[in-house]
Amino acid sequence: MPPQKIMNPRSLSRRMRVRFVGLATWAVVVLLVLVLGAVNFFNTYRADREIHAVLDVILDNDGILPSGIRFGENSVLDAEPEQPFQTRYFFVSYDREGSIESLRMDHIAAVSEENALEYGELIRTGTKDSGIIRRGHAYYAYRKTVTDDGRTLIAVLDSTRTFSSLRIFQSSSLAFGILCTVLYVLILTLLSGRVIAPFIRNMENQRQFITNAGHELKTPLAIISANTEVIEMMNGKSEWTDSIHAQIKRLSGLVGDLITLAKVGEQQDIVLTEVDFSGAAADAVAAFGPLAAKEEKKLLSEIAPDVTVMAEEKTLRELISILLDNAVKYCDDGGDILLRLSRTKRKKGAVLEVSNPYADGAHTDYSRFFERFYRADTSHSSEKQGYGIGLSMAQELAKLFGGNISVAYRDGRIYFTVSL
Repeated sequence: MPPQKIMNPRSLSRRMRVRFVGLATWAVVVLLVLVLGAVNFFNTYRADREIHAVLDVILDNDGILPSGIRFGENSVLDAEPEQPFQTRYFFVSYDREGSIESLRMDHIAAVSEENALEYGELIRTGTKDSGIIRRGHAYYAYRKTVTDDGRTLIAVLDSTRTFSSLRIFQSSSLAFGILCTVLYVLILTLLSGRVIAPFIRNMENQRQFITNAGHELKTPLAIISANTEVIEMMNGKSEWTDSIHAQIKRLSGLVGDLITLAKVGEQQDIVLTEVDFSGAAADAVAAFGPLAAKEEKKLLSEIAPDVTVMAEEKTLRELISILLDNAVKYCDDGGDILLRLSRTKRKKGAVLEVSNPYADGAHTDYSRFFERFYRADTSHSSEKQGYGIGLSMAQELAKLFGGNISVAYRDGRIYFTVSL
């Protein structure tokens, strides 16, 4: 498989702009859908209420729509005195046996008497008391009622104009929403560079500061170490010089971790190649075996053969080492550390799982495990050296390969899982 290039965290400007524009656009689209949807729903509801108000009046007046009639409280028809004369409808009544009693057609011209009787019979024998009949581009709203003496009254209202207006408004609101979204995306894309620039600059300044400070700290640490060795040569070793050496070692490790973490974000675009994940995992287990044995802990492995992933080999080995180092450090005394590597259902996917018994993990906040400088042991005792940087580095490295890392706690064991 040919090498692939992926963008590293230092080149996040374009990625952050895309993400910022995407999230902001999604929020605007949701807002437009809610607002325009609510407006369309209200218009449809209002039109439906007005149609049924007219039909009820026609039925209540035995097929006649009186002039000056009020259609109900807050009805828009009350403000239009000419509305009764503009309304197009017909009325059919049937006796108890289903024979036609009367047919009023004086308020409609688009429907023939034959079609009116056809619609009336269709409605009379139907199960619905109200609904819509569509014929071509025409819409006819109807309402049916049965009187106490068994008569069936049917009013049919030509609602084509109302439905056409609703469709036009719906189409216009959809076009308006799309236009607003497009314009918003264009404007936001043009301005997003200015919005994101301070964050990118701040991130770069932080990384540069960490790198520079780390290199500056190396010099005084080296001097302190050399002076301590001179003191030992002159006065011999003591618990004080041993303590100084231990603290120098810890500080040197912290400086090294900070520089490594900063370099993860400063390196140029990483070239991904097909890497032997199985071989890298086996080498890491072999390297950490003696350290685990020294701590009186067992290091076990279940490594599927010939597992390969698209990664950068040196960085992948660093990722495995971080997880094993963390496992050895926090494994309960006499416990067993298990590294398991398996294939995923994807052809080139892999899952690395490192677990160990961790009695103190039952009440730990695992959501913070990948935060920089976070340590579950709040006492920060020196028995377990570390500054909470390793897991943060592991997360950064996994992201470089387009993967992810997660942590879980089950049955007294803590599990770190990397999916690539």
